[in-house]
Amino acid sequence: MTYHQNQSVKVKVTHTLRKKTHEAIRALVAVGKVSDVSSFIEDAVNKALQEQEQLHLQLELEAFENAEYRAEVATYGNTGLEDIQPFLGEKQ
Repeated sequence: MTYHQNQSVKVKVTHTLRKKTHEAIRALVAVGKVSDVSSFIEDAVNKALQEQEQLHLQLELEAFENAEYRAEVATYGNTGLEDIQPFLGEKQ
């Protein structure tokens, strides 16, 4: 089975928005800046997930810059660094 990132799956989700938020999104839909509330929420969730991924990568890079951590990596091997290797610029 192949996973496609662009594949859509209909999932029933119950969410509660503050009245002010709901009205703001409806106004965006009314002027055509957003196609519908669901796509707006999905875009917001995707943005939050990307930000989490960036934060995780940033924390990993900061940890790698720590001398004690680098010594530990030298002792125990490269485990856990494979995902940040392209951002280090040099083979470790």
